[in-house]
Amino acid sequence: MRVIEFEVMFEEDKGYYLAQYNEAMRRFERVSAGYFKTHGSAVLAFFTGSWASA
Repeated sequence: MRVIEFEVMFEEDKGYYLAQYNEAMRRFERVSAGYFKTHGSAVLAFFTGSWASA
């Protein structure tokens, strides 16, 4: 079974974004095309599927 791990990350001066863990690189990489103003809006976009892939 493959587990895909997502996180809401923050980048100063840009905002929150969705990231996915890359096992080969051993780090999180941004997967959302845009940034979100709040942590809550990023979480909501993830759970509703209303975010665009980078």
